Amino acid sequence: MNVKAFIDYPDGFNATSADPTADKSDHTWLFDEIAPGASEKVKIKGEVTADGGTTLTMITQVGIQEPDGFFNIQAEASDDILIVNPELQLTIEAPQFASAGDVLPLTLSIENSSEVDIEQIQLQLQFSGKAVDTSEVELDTIEILEAGESIDIEYITTVKDVLPNDVSKITSTFSVASAEVGGSSIEFDTSVEAETQLQGNVSLESEARYYDDDLTKLGDGPLPPKVGSTTTYVIRWTVASSGGNMEDLQVQTTLLDNVTYEGSSDDRVSYSSSNNTVALNLRSVKDGDSKFADFEVSVTPTKEDKGKLLVLLSESILTAVDTSSEETVQAQTGQVTSNLTNDPGTTDDGVVVKKNAN
Repeated sequence: MNVKAFIDYPDGFNATSADPTADKSDHTWLFDEIAPGASEKVKIKGEVTADGGTTLTMITQVGIQEPDGFFNIQAEASDDILIVNPELQLTIEAPQFASAGDVLPLTLSIENSSEVDIEQIQLQLQFSGKAVDTSEVELDTIEILEAGESIDIEYITTVKDVLPNDVSKITSTFSVASAEVGGSSIEFDTSVEAETQLQGNVSLESEARYYDDDLTKLGDGPLPPKVGSTTTYVIRWTVASSGGNMEDLQVQTTLLDNVTYEGSSDDRVSYSSSNNTVALNLRSVKDGDSKFADFEVSVTPTKEDKGKLLVLLSESILTAVDTSSEETVQAQTGQVTSNLTNDPGTTDDGVVVKKNAN
């Protein structure tokens, strides 16, 4: 006996494959014989083009294919399928700029914008450029995200202390690795990216010296400083760059009222008498390099200074432009006093003594 199965596909469903393969077109199967109590199974895959919220009606007919061509229908079934379009909206926020060794905080958001609950959501985070230790991270699985629900996730990583030479940015990619709806696996192509531009660091050191490293005398006058006597010191600024090339560097400080600017042999150092400021201008400092500049200041302690340290310089501020990000970066140092901690030629603590002290 010839058993025939026929499926009437609704508009909005396109069959793409079947097991076993259809005998006629993509919706007719013929079986020579089905034994009593036995069954045959047909597995069909297809693409749904209907909009979410649409109900598709699938009609299946089974019967005998008569020799004269007549289809003698023995059973008919009608199955309604409600089409749902599971949708996840992803967003990612990352710092616009970061330097070597910086903490890199990310804010990840996922929203179920569909009308069906989505379960077992496995999220993935990837980082380009080998600028962080882990290039791929599997985040904690979201057991269920109900329709209309959203979740924010905070993730923190750290930029490497030493960056690859050819890396100028970090691209952070947030995506869905897998998920389920109603116990069935589904795939999402959704992913979002955020770029963080890498930039270098600058550092600034500021110190007072009376002797150079080779014990050449740089300053003049008494050490320790004495009431009524003038002592001249050399102020040394050291500028260094790491993780990137710098240009248009400027260091500036304001001298205290009792401190006198005595000059500099370095034409990159300038002094403004109108606001009592000293500035250093450098065209560029390459990654890994450092440059320094000296200028002289003098101070004459008064009797009110006896027993105190002299403040020779207020804070110094360095600004520079990172050539990669074209952003301004800064560094700062605190006050410089008469306590010459790094001077190899003196162990004096810099405290002012009275005028007749030996």
